[in-house]
Amino acid sequence: MNFQMNDKLLKILKKVYNKKKYEKDEKGYYREIDHGDVWDNERAVYIFSTENLKNEEKIFLEESSYPLNEVVHYTHDKIMDEMKGLIKSSSVTMDKVLQAYVAGMTSFPRGRQPILSYLYANQCKNHPYQGNTGNCENCSIKKEKYINVGDTLFSSYYGGSWNECVEMMLIDLKEFSQLDVPTPTEEDLVIFRKLIDVIRNAPQGETLGKLEQRIKSAKIFAKFNKYAVRGQVLTLAELGIMPNDFYPPMVDKLVDPVERMKLYEKIKGSPRSDIILPLAAWRGEHGINENRLKNYFEKYYVSGVTFPNR
Repeated sequence: MNFQMNDKLLKILKKVYNKKKYEKDEKGYYREIDHGDVWDNERAVYIFSTENLKNEEKIFLEESSYPLNEVVHYTHDKIMDEMKGLIKSSSVTMDKVLQAYVAGMTSFPRGRQPILSYLYANQCKNHPYQGNTGNCENCSIKKEKYINVGDTLFSSYYGGSWNECVEMMLIDLKEFSQLDVPTPTEEDLVIFRKLIDVIRNAPQGETLGKLEQRIKSAKIFAKFNKYAVRGQVLTLAELGIMPNDFYPPMVDKLVDPVERMKLYEKIKGSPRSDIILPLAAWRGEHGINENRLKNYFEKYYVSGVTFPNR
């Protein structure tokens, strides 16, 4: 991958990947509109149209070498082998993904996903595909899958982050291994500290939904995007910094698919389908695990800022 992301390229890619796909009809019902993208049923991927771009934008995109509709085929065993190979190299380390995460508060949105990809790659045990359902019984990764590389990378550069879709994690890590991670800016550090303080001061019984409302009200982020912020706090949960009573963070252990379904039953109240574990199990009384916060992020606190006991 030899493209260089910049503001102009990202703006063009937004027009390609974030097209308007539905509109309301005269009765108020949403209906799909012709957006030009084509579903490849055989490979189960979208092929994205560029017909909505201006000619100069198409030329710029082509000359950028961005892998717009590059579709790759992966098998379960290849994913395992390549993931383990990446984290054994010096190009992807815990220090690098932690730095990227903090820079990802605002100045480097691309830095939000790699830490989750790294945690999975570090914890997964290399194993051959098991089962005959199409998904591995050990890890749930598909026996084989096609991936649109450009679509996956755009999600990362746009600031998305997730703890599922392992095939996409591999694409993320492979590209990230070639990047130089910027030093977090002062604004990144301020946002990070404010985010931690809001979580630390959560009232008893607060759910993630209520926490998100407080984060928005506190105006920590210049532009509040619920799902982007959810991904950022998901990382804190997977590091055990936002702890819970029963679900282990990915930094400690990978939970297999069968056990995960059983643990979902332990969530207090009516669990929301759009909030996944371990974040779904956090409540206000759990606050922040200060020891873990200090262990992973101490150097990103300014001189004189201490970690309170809790």
